[in-house]
Amino acid sequence: MDTYNSHAVNSCAQFSPKPLILKNREKNKCGKRQTISSTNVTHWRCPAQWAQGLRVRRPPGITALSLFFTFGALMSWLAALMLLVPASPLETLWRLNPRAREGFAALGVWAVLLMAAVCVACVTAATGLWRSKRWGLWTALAILGVNLVGDAANAALAHDWRALIGLPVCAAMILYLLAHRRVFAR
Repeated sequence: MDTYNSHAVNSCAQFSPKPLILKNREKNKCGKRQTISSTNVTHWRCPAQWAQGLRVRRPPGITALSLFFTFGALMSWLAALMLLVPASPLETLWRLNPRAREGFAALGVWAVLLMAAVCVACVTAATGLWRSKRWGLWTALAILGVNLVGDAANAALAHDWRALIGLPVCAAMILYLLAHRRVFAR
């Protein structure tokens, strides 16, 4: 585990904007002892620590989810681009999911706006998770919640049984985020 010099930790009484991993049982300026387990539990750091370039540890699962939402942003941007320019060389990518192409074609220009909104939401979630921000957690939970409801509706109403695969995966991601919510700053 990383150790930090005590001057940076003790000079930060009035600040608490960013997470920091402290050495086990280290005192802060207020004299409170903070018991930290050997896992990556975060506490707050102040501008004096930012200036020293101290890094925040993020659990690997949160990093993976941030990359997952980055991938979602790229794919939704690509889908919006393919809907805007239908006769492009990217048109062959619709062979991967021809039903999606038909569904988006029925929506018309709303499909492009929908994919743009999904792209913005995924970028927001990815950025917030990467920076360990509370708004990133809530954005990710909202996206995953909508996806969970959509998968359940597809399975029940459209009898698309492939959507059932997404239910436990999405539920596991939601539970993971909720279990690690203390990592996220306010």
